[in-house]
Amino acid sequence: ANRDGNVIVDQGACEVQPSAPLVVAAPAKNKAPTVRVFQGGQLLYSFNAYPTKFKGGVRVAMADVTGDGLNDIITAPGPGIATQVKVFDGETRALVISFMPYGPGFKNGAFVAAAYFGSLEARIIVGPASGAKPVMVFDQDATPTLQFFPYGAAYAGGVRVAGGDVTGNADTEIVTLRNTGMPQVRLF
Repeated sequence: ANRDGNVIVDQGACEVQPSAPLVVAAPAKNKAPTVRVFQGGQLLYSFNAYPTKFKGGVRVAMADVTGDGLNDIITAPGPGIATQVKVFDGETRALVISFMPYGPGFKNGAFVAAAYFGSLEARIIVGPASGAKPVMVFDQDATPTLQFFPYGAAYAGGVRVAGGDVTGNADTEIVTLRNTGMPQVRLF
């Protein structure tokens, strides 16, 4: 959960925001990369986050990355295309941030989350879907501010990520989960 109480329901793909009843969902795989935003069970709008022929799934998160007081939609593709994280403005739906956390040749996909680390703008947390890559945190300018290997530099099974005040101490923590192998949750 982030500062606004957003809770990731997951598979690749769904986040509920209880304070403003929005649900953002996207397919886990085998379907067009269409992100859908619902309110009160009604579809508000939808858009393709990646090329329509891509069927590798889309991971989503929601938080105010731009600092305008409205939650933005954060996406990352599953495996199969260049792993490009995108942020779409919560009001206009315009693409406002786009970056490749692991470089243009990385096509393994990623998991995304967002959390507030003492600022008005959320930071984007990225974990690789597979491959020996670090968990990374980016600011609203797509500048990396933190990176670490929660399961060691040799672990290549992928890392699911979340962020928020999990311990109740008013500090933001990053939560990681091994994507493959024995489930192991770690808190940073």
